Amino acid sequence: MSNQSPRGTISVRLSIALIVAGVALLSLLFFAFWEKLNRKVENILREQFNQQQLMLARKIADNVESYLDYLESEMLAFPYFFHILKPPSDEFDKYMKARFEDIRHLGVLAFRWYDREGRLLRVWGGDGADTLAGPRRLFPEEFLRWVQDPQNRGRLFLSKTAPWPEPPYQGRLVMRFLTPLSIGPDAPQVHGALELLIDPHFICGKVTEEVRSGETGYPWIMDQNQIFLAHFEETFVGKDAIKVRLDRNPKIVFRGIKEMNERILAGQEG
Repeated sequence: MSNQSPRGTISVRLSIALIVAGVALLSLLFFAFWEKLNRKVENILREQFNQQQLMLARKIADNVESYLDYLESEMLAFPYFFHILKPPSDEFDKYMKARFEDIRHLGVLAFRWYDREGRLLRVWGGDGADTLAGPRRLFPEEFLRWVQDPQNRGRLFLSKTAPWPEPPYQGRLVMRFLTPLSIGPDAPQVHGALELLIDPHFICGKVTEEVRSGETGYPWIMDQNQIFLAHFEETFVGKDAIKVRLDRNPKIVFRGIKEMNERILAGQEG
């Protein structure tokens, strides 16, 4: 009896081999499809998460800008009242005391009035001490040049954050708002300047308070020197953004942190 299969038929072994090969191929195709789909889903979720983070960051930045816009409108009103109340006068002094009390809860530290040479004439505030200035101090030359420039009438100068050089805020980070003052709109020269001192930690802390993204996401704000103005870890506030992390864990490796900080300071987002 012959063991040969009929002509045109496939042996059982070959059939099994073809089936196994087909199943393996389908499995590989399915696995490749699943991996591709999984990566696509991960990319979508990552992009959605990044967009959520970006929206939160934009909202925080908008809140800071709104705060500064409000203080700008306050500062732009002072030259007008300076024309009307004609300092030094009791009316001007009462007005400045009242304005300070109205906005001190917004992180305003003090009003400081200078003459055209940059000598301090009076302070309203200063941890509650609205007094006449003691020794006459000069403020920085760059600010003095800006104030004395006639083209800057009706304008504002907002400084970067910097440590205050003397009591009562010595070593504390502050920001300065400056606006030139003149006796009248047609006065030939600037009479002096009004300075508003701001605590940058105040607004940065307010706009990031209780803001979270998921279980581990939290916002932070740093200044132009990479000093934290707000952070979930309160002990980080006022410290160098990289150094304080390394002090916490010297073995930690930050990849791309420096580059990311540089992008942030350059005004880039994403």
